Amino acid sequence: MYQSKLLELLRTFSPRRLSRLREFLESPYFNRATDTVPFFDYLAPYAPDFKHAALAKAYILKHFKPDKPLTEKRLAYLMNHLLGLAEEFIAIESFRSDPLKKSLALMEAFTSAGLTRHFKTALDNITSALERFPYRNAEFYAETYQLTAMQYWRSNQIQHQYNSDLQHASDALDTFYLVEKLRYCLAMAHSENTLNLKYDWGLGQRLIEWENMDQTLLNPTQQVYWTSIRMVQHPDDTTYFYRQKELLLQHDARFNENEQKLLYTTLLNYCSLRINQYNDQPFFGEYFEINKTLLERGLLFEEEKLSPLRFLNLVNTGLQTGQTEWTAQFIKQYRDRLPEEYAEDTYLMAIGRYHFHLGDFTQAQIALNQVNPLNPQMAVIARNLLARIYYETGETELLLSFLEAYRVYLLRQNLLNPTTKKQARQFVDFTRRLAKIDQPEAHLLPKLLADLPPATEIYHRDWLAAQIEKRMKNRAF
Repeated sequence: MYQSKLLELLRTFSPRRLSRLREFLESPYFNRATDTVPFFDYLAPYAPDFKHAALAKAYILKHFKPDKPLTEKRLAYLMNHLLGLAEEFIAIESFRSDPLKKSLALMEAFTSAGLTRHFKTALDNITSALERFPYRNAEFYAETYQLTAMQYWRSNQIQHQYNSDLQHASDALDTFYLVEKLRYCLAMAHSENTLNLKYDWGLGQRLIEWENMDQTLLNPTQQVYWTSIRMVQHPDDTTYFYRQKELLLQHDARFNENEQKLLYTTLLNYCSLRINQYNDQPFFGEYFEINKTLLERGLLFEEEKLSPLRFLNLVNTGLQTGQTEWTAQFIKQYRDRLPEEYAEDTYLMAIGRYHFHLGDFTQAQIALNQVNPLNPQMAVIARNLLARIYYETGETELLLSFLEAYRVYLLRQNLLNPTTKKQARQFVDFTRRLAKIDQPEAHLLPKLLADLPPATEIYHRDWLAAQIEKRMKNRAF
């Protein structure tokens, strides 16, 4: 019973929604079964988790007393019937909350019945509703197309003159199709960029390859999606990033909150790529400023929580861009917005990074030695920071032992993507080589510096280069 689809669904209902469901069940238009409301009344006191012992099948069979004798078969019927009514209630609630769908349904009914005056009233209502619709996204253009299509099919299609309804319907279809197709293409571009797979883009490929397309032919919603796709596909060309950033700042109100989050996340992912693979320093500032804007607008949160990796990225970029006081306040203010299972580790890693930036290696080490992150990406971040602390504090033996354990961890870790694993392995290798060069072997430092791979292939290349150059300078090369 606890795992039933009925209770699984009811667990998602708020107290207010459960109350409305009961009112729905009492309506003879929707429900004529006399046992349904008493059965619901038996279940309702055990909301919201519906896991009380009184909901065990054997207990219900013994203690729930409907009009008809209760058997296992009768209980199964009651559960299925109540589930069906709850699903119908959800569908009706959704329909009633959308004035556009309701008006479109009325227009179809009035057309079939030949009620011209009623049709005109419904048309006026939906036209006004569309004008008030807060977004200019795929949903808006879909509703607009349905409206224009209905007007066309209601018109005289065999008239021997120009039919403006036909033109409007065709134009609305083009607009909706382009927005929706570009949305799908962006989702496919994201997947192809992060996973080893390939989609067939169909006509979308023609749209994206249209290099000489006049952007004025696209409305702002379409431009946002088109430019975002180009940005994902062409990480070497930063032109698309700056164009997309400009477009979003001008037109993000055209999209609902979830769509805005997705589009801004695409920008942030691009910044991360430029930082991690190209060591492109200006993108630290871009990443930081975009995140600050989203934080102020509440767009960084998922179910009121802040992603641990995003939290740490904000700390890192805040420190990288000299926003030390802001970063300290951020760590303090948003600690409680982290998911509970990651909160302590994430906070300690942030404090460790903060003290490392200040040069307080003792406090940084104390914080980081308490960390045991579940997320492998976070584990890499913590280990990289500890390795740098051990080197900076001259604890060579401890560093070499730590790096060997880190190497084994990377060898056994299957959840890290290949690029991250390669960058971490290179960091371990070059840090170990640097730590092993003692004073008599200082002549090896120039070659070590020359051997450093590009920033796209190793973590903390700038730090390694600075440490090597510092050693070389002290040796007066």
